[in-house]
Amino acid sequence: MADEKEVLNQQLLGIISSMEEQDLVNPRFRMVHSLKESNGPFFFAELIPTFCSDSRTTIREMIQILEKPVVDFHLLEELCMKIKGASACIGAQQISLASGDLFRAVIDKCKER
Repeated sequence: MADEKEVLNQQLLGIISSMEEQDLVNPRFRMVHSLKESNGPFFFAELIPTFCSDSRTTIREMIQILEKPVVDFHLLEELCMKIKGASACIGAQQISLASGDLFRAVIDKCKER
């Protein structure tokens, strides 16, 4: 059983390395993964789906705002900061970068961008 866990952990670390090489995540993601040692074995396994679910909800809210004839840029700005902060915390680099681009468009009040 311990050997099986180690094999799975090594596979996961390989996937994380691949994601780092593709610049999908930054080293913070690996650090968050290592927190499972002090926060329990399921910490990482629970954190990622929670992040995905919360991000999906936030993105839906953003889409709804953008579909309205008059855009509430203040609320959109708050949602951008929410998703940018969450992605930066776990090391989801590409999401964080894209959120920064979106945030600049929101600050400029440019719905098209």
